[in-house]
Amino acid sequence: MMRAVPVAETGAANGLNTLMRSIGQAFCGAAVAAVLANMTFLAAGRPAPTLGACRLVFLIAGGAAPLALAVTLCLPGHRADAGTVGGKRRRSGRARAMPIQGGA
Repeated sequence: MMRAVPVAETGAANGLNTLMRSIGQAFCGAAVAAVLANMTFLAAGRPAPTLGACRLVFLIAGGAAPLALAVTLCLPGHRADAGTVGGKRRRSGRARAMPIQGGA
């Protein structure tokens, strides 16, 4: 994903990637919990998920995997940077000033 955006935009792309992963994990956790909680049987007086519930969870995950692969394959594989020459970053020749923190 970092190769698909200009260098100046990698921070925003990384933040969006993290946000989308968090949303996906939350959605997945809710879906798995809903399936396992609704397909139960009593084992020693306590509810437990059925084998069919576990199979359904794996089928859902198996269906989501090709969709994720398709989205991944749609990402461009190279970046067009303004500020690069021959794949290398240009340097201005000036050193960057580092801020000094007082009281440390």
